Amino acid sequence: PAPCFPPPPAPPRPVAPIATGPAAAPEKRAAPNSIKYQWYQTSSHVTISVLAKNVPEDRAVVSIEEKTVLVRVTTEDGFEMTVLCGELYDPVLPDESAVRYLASKLEIKLKKKEAFNWNDLLVGETIGGDKPKKPPAAKPQPAVVPGAHTPYASKRDWNTIEKEMQEELDKDKPEGEEALNKLFQDIYGKATPETRRAMNKSFQTSGGTVLSTNWDEVAKADYEEERQAPSGMVWKNWEGQRLPQKDND
Repeated sequence: PAPCFPPPPAPPRPVAPIATGPAAAPEKRAAPNSIKYQWYQTSSHVTISVLAKNVPEDRAVVSIEEKTVLVRVTTEDGFEMTVLCGELYDPVLPDESAVRYLASKLEIKLKKKEAFNWNDLLVGETIGGDKPKKPPAAKPQPAVVPGAHTPYASKRDWNTIEKEMQEELDKDKPEGEEALNKLFQDIYGKATPETRRAMNKSFQTSGGTVLSTNWDEVAKADYEEERQAPSGMVWKNWEGQRLPQKDND
């Protein structure tokens, strides 16, 4: 990788003195202000914005290695400035990283090798007087991915437990009268309003002896006058007197 700072220029070769008049003082150029940068991250990328306007590709050096990054900019006056140089907090994928030269800034997008949130951008040599930072002894937990299960504090996945309980309930199939009632409930729940009207009228007016889903038939029938009873059973009033009923076919 390229060094953080360019090597010093070679010393000039000595020349024989020449008698001349007073030498003119060399023109002094004021050093430009330092170029700042900002950075932000997602679980998969780190984006670095170098706050320098209108920097063409031929006046910038951007070196992205797996563990290091170097950003060097040459100003219009010819000053070469190292903006950023050091060891990255965690390895990146150089082949999947990119650099964009924009009018307002220089943007560098680094692809993380592992998806988790960094505590800092650099852990090695930094620019601007920051002290080197050592990497953590244990790597932070991976960032939460949308749609992934998050463990509960009790270490139990209650969604899975609820699903298993529902499966157990579904396995317990009702029997006898309970199964018959469930069948009627399913039919009623999926029926049209007309079918529900037929079921309600036939069941209520027949005293629970008839349950029909045919509204055309139920609308014309009078189950209170034409009483029907299951085979082997008869209608009686409270005094025990037999009531007239329609004979079973």
